[in-house]
Amino acid sequence: HTVGIPVETSVQIEVLEGSVAASSGLLTDDIIVGYAGKSVVRSQELQSHIEASEGNPVAFQVQRGSELVKVMVAPQQDAASGKFRIGVKLRPASLTLERSNPIAALGQGVAWTWQITRLSFIGFGKIITGSIAASDSLAGPIGIAREIGRQADFGWRNVVFFTAAISISLAIINLLPIPVLDGGHLMFFAIEIVNGAPLSLRKREIAQQVGILIILSLMIFAFYNDISNLFIQK
Repeated sequence: HTVGIPVETSVQIEVLEGSVAASSGLLTDDIIVGYAGKSVVRSQELQSHIEASEGNPVAFQVQRGSELVKVMVAPQQDAASGKFRIGVKLRPASLTLERSNPIAALGQGVAWTWQITRLSFIGFGKIITGSIAASDSLAGPIGIAREIGRQADFGWRNVVFFTAAISISLAIINLLPIPVLDGGHLMFFAIEIVNGAPLSLRKREIAQQVGILIILSLMIFAFYNDISNLFIQK
């Protein structure tokens, strides 16, 4: 009776400084238990509702400690993406198990894997284009360990799902066309097919050195970001 897919029923928020959520009265650690007449809150559905609001006020039912309050927030259009936002980060506050038969569960597993893959590519694209700050998106071992600790508060199933999501993201990173990664080797094979001959040893060595520099730079940045998040209050 413990097997199933954990799904959100409410979400906890972190309010970004200077956001419309902050000016409307939402507070960090508020738990959204309902919105627009809905009593079940899931992060993706809530985000889609906010984006589709066209700036019209959204009524949130918020649990703040033992108190239940109503907060109206009018989403604002983000200049970079053109999407409507309220300026909060979301994470699950309460979960329930959604059970399925083995065949349906297999389909859900494939769909979930595709969803994580799609979101990972979207995230990478936004980082590259500058739509979102890398400092808010990249984490190293310390950041991952902290998030695992947070997920553990909701049970071992969340830890398993989070670990699976990390594994999928790492697999995608490994396929990026960066020398020293598997994606870099595939890039060399593609170049060889197009040119009819492999790159010279010297060019491959230079490419490998550039690839190592990129990976080391990302690792250093991730560690710095982890330490900053530990000791610097944003």
